[in-house]
Amino acid sequence: MDLLTDKGLDKTSCFNRMYPGEEEPLLGHRTDGECTSVSRRNVFITLPALFLALFLAAIDATVVAPALPTIADYFQSQVAYIWVGSGYLLTHAACGPLWGKFSDIWGRKVVILVAVCVFFVGSLLCGTATNVEMLIAGRVTQGSAAGGLIVLVNICISDLFDLKERGFYLALTGIVWALASGTGPLIGGAIADNLSWRWIWFINLPLCGLTFFVLLFFLDVDDVEVPLLEGLKAVDWVGSITILVSTVMLLASLELGGVTFPWSSPELIGLIVVGLVLLGMFFLNESKFAKQPVVPMSLFQKQSTAALLLVVLLHGLTYTASQYYLPLYFQAVGGASALGSGLLVLPTALTQTFTAIFSGLLVRVIGSYMEFIWCGMAIMTIGYGLFIDLSEDFSMLKIVPFEIIAGIGIGMGLQTTLVALQSNIDPRRDSMAATTATFSFVRNLGCCISVALGGIIFQNGMKNQKDDLVMALGPELANKFSAESATPNAILVATLPWAERMVVKAAYVVSLKEMWVFYTCCAGIAFLASLLVRKPQITYVRM
Repeated sequence: MDLLTDKGLDKTSCFNRMYPGEEEPLLGHRTDGECTSVSRRNVFITLPALFLALFLAAIDATVVAPALPTIADYFQSQVAYIWVGSGYLLTHAACGPLWGKFSDIWGRKVVILVAVCVFFVGSLLCGTATNVEMLIAGRVTQGSAAGGLIVLVNICISDLFDLKERGFYLALTGIVWALASGTGPLIGGAIADNLSWRWIWFINLPLCGLTFFVLLFFLDVDDVEVPLLEGLKAVDWVGSITILVSTVMLLASLELGGVTFPWSSPELIGLIVVGLVLLGMFFLNESKFAKQPVVPMSLFQKQSTAALLLVVLLHGLTYTASQYYLPLYFQAVGGASALGSGLLVLPTALTQTFTAIFSGLLVRVIGSYMEFIWCGMAIMTIGYGLFIDLSEDFSMLKIVPFEIIAGIGIGMGLQTTLVALQSNIDPRRDSMAATTATFSFVRNLGCCISVALGGIIFQNGMKNQKDDLVMALGPELANKFSAESATPNAILVATLPWAERMVVKAAYVVSLKEMWVFYTCCAGIAFLASLLVRKPQITYVRM
């Protein structure tokens, strides 16, 4: 069925509006190259609301980390420590592509408003949770909406600005992302130390309300109006369901493997096998049968776009490690509190923020972006390589410069990779919304994989040193720092007598060192992959 023709719409004009050339904004049918005064005014009213929506979605991925020991203790549940964080990240990654495709069908404004409402409901469930199951359900609900908010903010900005201007405004989204991700542990630690952990989610409620009403009255995008039932018929349900379920199953297997279930257990093998089968069905459906695919398969068929997606995956995988595992080092080895570990991550957060600003401004001026991606991946590799040198001798003179170097590399690749991906597609064939959603999905997938793989490497490292820990601490105390128990009990290291404390610190350092080697290799592969991307210039268009 041709949805546009059936609804009496001008298919040619809709095609031009939905699939414009690089030299015009994706939405806003203009002939003079200028935005109308109303559109321009509305843009700068709605931009702060879009950035606030992005901030809420991004910060909730990391704000809970310092509070997890408190939450796990409150509910007396080790499950809470694992799934309050992972439940959010799993659905965050899995649902992103679906929101992007929904916005193609029902329009950006309606879909982003729905995402804000779902995020509100998830936050309310978390804040009022009476048991761990309710809290995890709230986090899953939040994560499903957060995946949409991050995708839709990038799509709306791509709709509102041409490719030249877009680089600057997408850099601003990178700044918001970096600030949220970097300050999340700090804010979460402050709330955990001074207020109830419930305020981590209660604070979202008025901010969601403000975002909703600003976008409701001022977001001005030129949407196709499609009735609900007609839109439901246009959704690629096979692709949507298979990508959602396969992603959740495969990521869940990484989270559960070696912790809840042995890797050889039938339950875990079943998750992996069924997940891989569904993933294969997804790619088969998208390439052969789907009329409106959730993920454009052409992105994987061109060298430049395929290489860029690999860069995005590895960039997300690598920079997430500093947000989750530097605080672990600061608490276990440096003796920092939840708030203190959040403060100690600030050098990376601030550096990547200012670097993202600077990179966005330069892309806007010189109209080229690949140099920033190449340099960013190289510098990030160096920065994470330096983390391997972190030792039991906790020294701020080493930590701060290492964090700054890593932050520079992270910031240079935050949003320049999205500009590169968008400029390497054919907008007459590939939906910009689906492309942007794929970008966010791949990045979020990298973030989820990072937490899981980093945890596996670290836990295996601690498990391998259990004999040394038993000799120094005795079996009962050693169990508190073995395998999966090592992360939630990191803050206990500072309470041990000096001799025992040094043994445990050494175990943490060795295990983290193995993990930093892995992330350094990932960053190095990202640099090599970036060399395969061609380098078109961005054409300047006066706005």
